[in-house]
Amino acid sequence: FATGGMGRMFISTIPVAEQKEVNTGVGLDIGPNPARGRVRIQYFLDHSSRITIAVYDIRGCRVATVADESRPAGANAAEWDCRRLADGVYFVKAVTDDRRDVHKLILVR
Repeated sequence: FATGGMGRMFISTIPVAEQKEVNTGVGLDIGPNPARGRVRIQYFLDHSSRITIAVYDIRGCRVATVADESRPAGANAAEWDCRRLADGVYFVKAVTDDRRDVHKLILVR
């Protein structure tokens, strides 16, 4: 820009190759969150699949396995009693053959 003059900015665009959207999650929905006692973990599967849902502490150590089973396509849910764990932040990880999802869960008393 020149002093006292009017500056101009030119923006050029460069085409980017079209990218396919890839859905890598299983659509986890955890409630209530924050939780005090029981937690309902809802998820959606495009096709019947084996799913493992596990809970990890802040250090990455597995503290619970909520589900490890084959489930049908569509909406599914699992119930989990989290009362034995201490207050804090945890991560709920769901893994199928071709998808994975992780959500934060906060436990309070």
